[in-house]
Amino acid sequence: MTLPPALPGAERSSQLAGLGILLIVTGIWGTTFPLVKNLTAQMTGVELLFLRFAVAGAVALPVMLRRRPEGVWWRSAAEFGFLGWLGYAAQTAGLVWTSAGRSAFITSLSVLGVPLLATLAGRPTHRRVWPAVAIAVAGTALLANDGSPPNRGDALTLVTALSYSLYILRLEFWVQRLSSARLMAAQTLGVLPFAAAALLLRGPVDAWPELTAALPALLQRWSRFSPAAWRDLLYLGTVGLGLTAGLQALGQARVSAAQAALIFTTEPVWAAIFAGLWLDERLGGLGLAGAGLILAGAWVGQGLRLRDLLPGRARAG
Repeated sequence: MTLPPALPGAERSSQLAGLGILLIVTGIWGTTFPLVKNLTAQMTGVELLFLRFAVAGAVALPVMLRRRPEGVWWRSAAEFGFLGWLGYAAQTAGLVWTSAGRSAFITSLSVLGVPLLATLAGRPTHRRVWPAVAIAVAGTALLANDGSPPNRGDALTLVTALSYSLYILRLEFWVQRLSSARLMAAQTLGVLPFAAAALLLRGPVDAWPELTAALPALLQRWSRFSPAAWRDLLYLGTVGLGLTAGLQALGQARVSAAQAALIFTTEPVWAAIFAGLWLDERLGGLGLAGAGLILAGAWVGQGLRLRDLLPGRARAG
């Protein structure tokens, strides 16, 4: 099969810039796993999720206020809010028991969940998806038995992968109906009501129904968090959620879908690297083999090829 013709220098430079931007995005995503893992030792999962999205919501609020939200925006916010909350809540809770590296690789199974759910919805599926799923399942089994047996955190992270798959499918629908800025606001602000409800019902203080007495207790508790914890929360909300959303849109506008997908499959690799540097986590032989199989399954399932990363080639799709 011959490669498409090379592009002019300006477009080649644009593609290189796009690939670099997306690599930065996946690197930032990778940093969030060990940071969340670290924060779960200092605060409850419901607190972490609420505070993280409260910071991100403060960044996204001006976008929404530029124009009065219409009915379609509220519907998208409700969908993304529930699916986003479910995914992040399960992942955050799972990191109490599982390692940051294992969490990242299990989360990456969402790539294969998309075509599987599409098949259940009656869409045609390429035959390569089924061997890809078999490869990824084998990889997950190896990874979950690396160093310690499968645990509750691994199971919760599988819930995250499933919710992210649904999230991606619904994003495909809503991206044709909302601008990227308002979509980002819906994805961020939609999570807040669910995170707030979880905080009131399952938070560290008995907040329901005595809200007036509970709020001062929560604020007093949060004031005792270390400066490092607040620094990480601000990073997770602004850089980990807000900045990456903008950079992702900027980078994907310059590259093909195949190039973007190849870059995104490196997210768990970045997470494992940062978990090793910051938390001294290490994958053993089984874990490394399992991680490799999960990545291979993601590549096979999407029909990805290394040559798709070559800059200066005409974009397809």
